[in-house]
Amino acid sequence: MPIYDIQRKATSQMKTTMTLLMLLALSLQTAFAQGDTQMNLPDGAVARLGKGSVEEILYSPDGSRLAVCGSIGIWLYDTATQRNVALLDGYTGGDNRAVFNPNGTMLASGGNDTTVRLWDTETGELKDTLAGHTEPVVCLTFSPDGVTLASGSADYTVRLWDTETGEHKGVLSGHTWDILSVMFSPDGKTLASSGWEGVLLWDTETGKLKENLTGPTVKMDSVAFSSDGTMLASGSSDGTVLLWKISD
Repeated sequence: MPIYDIQRKATSQMKTTMTLLMLLALSLQTAFAQGDTQMNLPDGAVARLGKGSVEEILYSPDGSRLAVCGSIGIWLYDTATQRNVALLDGYTGGDNRAVFNPNGTMLASGGNDTTVRLWDTETGELKDTLAGHTEPVVCLTFSPDGVTLASGSADYTVRLWDTETGEHKGVLSGHTWDILSVMFSPDGKTLASSGWEGVLLWDTETGKLKENLTGPTVKMDSVAFSSDGTMLASGSSDGTVLLWKISD
């Protein structure tokens, strides 16, 4: 057989082999994409959700939605079907934070691009973008009636927003370091914000500082009100939890 015929035959066989390998790779990729929520799960787990590094996860109040905040956006899942409803993206720099409103119809998110965004949890549609902070948004919380959203930032301020109109309602200034946690009292009349200085309590109607709860000289990473609003718990980076009696 002439040499050029041998070379042509070998080239043809190589092309066929490469085509088969590409088809095999695509089929495996499709199979893994379809089954990656179920494959190689640890004991007790029923599904694997989310893509990219995960910063935070949270359920909607009725448990029908699960938000997975990650490095490329926020994945919103239907918990009944474990299927992805939407990818809430558009942030730059990642490090997303999120919170559901009390009835679960809205998700508020914030991140390193300094904006706060409001999303429809049924459709994944972006409802509004709230701009005002000058540093990353670190924490978020809705008022009990869902009308007001509070956002705490590394710019040392807490901002209050009207969730129905997107209107900026006010700025709470008093911290001198990053704000790490914010929480409304059950009646919505008081907002607690925490950071390195301790916990500050604000009158949500007037925006005035009501009380400064100072503790050890370590950062207060989180705050939570009791169900009747008479007690406040604060968690610190030194591993302690402090309980505070809240005056009327």
